[in-house]
Amino acid sequence: MKVLLTGGCGYIGVHLARKLCVAGYSVVVLDKCLFPSGEQYLQAWANMDEMDLLVIRDDVRTVNSKLFLHGFDAVCHLAGLSNDPTANKYPEANFAINYEGTVRLATLAKAAGVNRFTFASSASVYGGSDTKGLLETAPLKPVGHYGEAKAKAEDALLRLAGNGFEPVILRQATVSGWSPRMRWDLVVNTFVRLALKHGLIRVHAGGEALRPLIDVQDVAEAHVRFLEAEGVGGQVYNVAKRRQPKGDCVPLSEGYTIACLALYVQHLLKQMGTECRVVGDWSRGEGRSYDIDCSKMRETLGWEPQRGVMTMVSDLLENFGAEEMTGVDDAETNNIGWMDALVYGESLANEFGGVF
Repeated sequence: MKVLLTGGCGYIGVHLARKLCVAGYSVVVLDKCLFPSGEQYLQAWANMDEMDLLVIRDDVRTVNSKLFLHGFDAVCHLAGLSNDPTANKYPEANFAINYEGTVRLATLAKAAGVNRFTFASSASVYGGSDTKGLLETAPLKPVGHYGEAKAKAEDALLRLAGNGFEPVILRQATVSGWSPRMRWDLVVNTFVRLALKHGLIRVHAGGEALRPLIDVQDVAEAHVRFLEAEGVGGQVYNVAKRRQPKGDCVPLSEGYTIACLALYVQHLLKQMGTECRVVGDWSRGEGRSYDIDCSKMRETLGWEPQRGVMTMVSDLLENFGAEEMTGVDDAETNNIGWMDALVYGESLANEFGGVF
């Protein structure tokens, strides 16, 4: 099977590219390669292990997709602006990439005879909700540009379903954990780095907001499984790992409150030899709060994500170490900071006719 993977050089994409190749797929990655570490890692890995992987630098908004998609059996669509701060600062780009780019790619994929189309949506489409265990049928109440574009793209994909075209929408929980194209602007990753760098985890809005979680390698695995599953076309699935009961304590929700998560990360770090404090901060509000029920995913796939918060934390320490995480920040690992730098660089190049 030949698979087009958009955003394959990104935080999730590098893991998914590897999983697809190891599973025997022929993989073509389409990525603008704005984050060089992901592309460099994939190219080195593919060359070393002689995998059937090709990386093409292009943009989903402009690539000649009708011709390009000829001969592909499936698309895994991850490309896009991937968090609220970036989407809110660049709303027009967010709409053009996360909504219009998605619809364009899916429309042309259908015309080219592509069968399966997995889409990396987000549980942030639920916005702010006090309801525990939101099902896929719950009303969508996105509170920012990112969630709004994802919700509109979902609706468009579902309307395209049929006549051999099978979009599968994955409403991904908050992703964290280690990746070769690393991000430190995700909740567990942020907590670990701040704890090691400052000895302090600061929890905004009192930490009352709920968040479901999933490890970056597990969410990549979910895409592979939905690529192969039968009877999933034209449907939406919540994708997260539920909390595990500890002792006699039965979780009230599948996800964590941010405060609970901060205390758990503090506990795990202490077990691994690092002390830190957790401090509540009520000076900033939090509009997003949601908990999701992933029973539909479990029943459909017969699978439960395996990598919980403990694995996320231990993987971060194992792959980076305290010294690297407490050193100078790498701008590329923070999406909004890196995009700001790229936009500034582009403005200088345009003004003065080039970099040199």
